[in-house]
Amino acid sequence: GGRTARKASLPALYAELGKAKLSGLVTFTAAAGFVVASPLGAPASLSGLALCSAGTMLAAMGASAFNQASEVANDRRMKRTARRPVVTGALSVPHAYAAASASSVAGVALLYAAVNPLTAALGAANVVLYAGVYTPLKQVTFWNTWVGAVVGAIPPLMGYAAATGGLPAGAWVMGGVLFAWQMPHFLTLAYMHRADYAAGGYRMLPKEAGSPALRRATVACMRHVAYLQGLCMAAAAPMVGIVTPWFLVEATVLNAVFFYCAYGFHRAG
Repeated sequence: GGRTARKASLPALYAELGKAKLSGLVTFTAAAGFVVASPLGAPASLSGLALCSAGTMLAAMGASAFNQASEVANDRRMKRTARRPVVTGALSVPHAYAAASASSVAGVALLYAAVNPLTAALGAANVVLYAGVYTPLKQVTFWNTWVGAVVGAIPPLMGYAAATGGLPAGAWVMGGVLFAWQMPHFLTLAYMHRADYAAGGYRMLPKEAGSPALRRATVACMRHVAYLQGLCMAAAAPMVGIVTPWFLVEATVLNAVFFYCAYGFHRAG
């Protein structure tokens, strides 16, 4: 009975190990890159989109699984990660590494065979960057947050590469938009969960209210919102031309609200 129940729960455990919901959002950004890169007025290739999305999803889940397999001791000390499958023993560490390897290799192989080598290379690089650089860096320096944002900025480039076979200006602008958007999100999250991160042994920039470190973090939030606005303007520039002028109007309004919130965080901190 227990053996059967364990088998039945494996898909759910793998989904949790690979952070399926978060990986799905990552895949959505790659799909967005694919659609934006497709010729204006022409329908996007649904098969190409599906293959790019599937490969990206597998690679993203593999990277997340590597992360969980290597951070068991840290996750055990944090409230928000104490119920992860490797921490609870629902999956062993070797099992988690095997699943991570299988998912990563399958994703990159699918991208190479069914999409193109450039997209596969970006996918492989992102797995290495996330699992081999970002993950250990979290216990060394707060600059891990910036590295993590680079990881999040690469999937739109993968979508662009899948659709065009290259990385034109629009790809870099889309990646830059995602990078700039992530920083206020991650720094605010790090402040909200600062005690938990400290318990886990992770080095994050935001500290207690009134600290110079928090002030530095809040200034970084405002700075990256300003970068975001600049990148949205670049997206509408004739030499890039991946959005309409109306997008820029809408983005400017949203970024103004975003900056107002970031400034409120700065004043409160």
